[in-house]
Amino acid sequence: MSGKTASHAKSPITPPSDANHPNLKPEDYDMVDSEKDLAHFQPLSGILASCHTILFPRYQESDKAAIRHQKHHKRLTIIAAVCGAIAVLFAIVQLSWFFLFPWPMWVEVLAALTTFVAVILGLEQARHPRWILERHKAERCRFLKFRAFIDPALWTEGAGVNADWEQQLRDEVHEIKKLTRKSLHESLERHEVSDIPHGLSQCVVTEEKLKALVNYFQEKRIHCQMTYFDNRAKSSKKINKYTQNLPPLLFFFSILAVFSHFVIDIFFKSVHKMHTIGIILIALAASFPVIGAGIRTLRSAHEFARLASLFRAKHNALKRIRDALDELMNEKIAVKNKTEQVLHTLWQCEQFLEDEHYEWLRLMLEAEWYG
Repeated sequence: MSGKTASHAKSPITPPSDANHPNLKPEDYDMVDSEKDLAHFQPLSGILASCHTILFPRYQESDKAAIRHQKHHKRLTIIAAVCGAIAVLFAIVQLSWFFLFPWPMWVEVLAALTTFVAVILGLEQARHPRWILERHKAERCRFLKFRAFIDPALWTEGAGVNADWEQQLRDEVHEIKKLTRKSLHESLERHEVSDIPHGLSQCVVTEEKLKALVNYFQEKRIHCQMTYFDNRAKSSKKINKYTQNLPPLLFFFSILAVFSHFVIDIFFKSVHKMHTIGIILIALAASFPVIGAGIRTLRSAHEFARLASLFRAKHNALKRIRDALDELMNEKIAVKNKTEQVLHTLWQCEQFLEDEHYEWLRLMLEAEWYG
């Protein structure tokens, strides 16, 4: 904990108002504790108010920045892939000599320039690295909030929310704010499993507070994350399903077009109309792989299959943790022993989510965005 003493004046905490978050996104529900939440989880109201005041501004700033950079990055990736494919396709069209007008050439030039500009903007503005960095900052705020809830310093006898605990949160928020792309890579290299907090066996929690703590985690942390992971797994799986077979299918069509041209060239060479069809088939044979390459670029930029598997694994792991918490709360054991086991399970939950977040970071940083 911070070296500040508990005698320092405690900063005023203003409970969050429901009116302050009229357009709250579902994925932010676990970071916003409204007046209704403070009333519903009344034994935790002091902790909730402190966490919201200290953590939410930093989270909200990083979250908005991450969403903004992600949107720009996706647009640039799609523009580069689509316009690049269009440029090559119209170059092939010109080789077929079907169009004697100059407009196909200008379409090719315009598409090529657009692709070039999109790639340059993506590299110069570094939308992808900025998105990853800001998303990491936002997720660090999430981890900080829920790890603060299981800090033994809150639950030892005579402790609770105090100036030291709040100052520790502020110090860690300041460290999150200072993160850079360079330090992000360094943190990935040295990331390791955190030690189990000392003092869990000395924690003293009433049955009422323990029940409120578990209910809060299940509703605000576990359920929210399970819903988010389930939705992302379904959407990623759906996109992957409809795109994974397109590149090999287009390659097959390309081979089929080449074979058809071969047949025409051997058996119908003297027929003028068939000669025209043969030229069309050659143009198609060259075009299909180009379209397939554009689809591969989009797939490699978003890693749909791996993301679907990753999100599904997270969902199932959280389901097991939720069930374990239910079993613990239903056991007829001493509150002190139950408290230690519950806090340890919650720590395992946070450690799992943190490990999975760093795995996601590695996946995103290694993805080939313009490959």
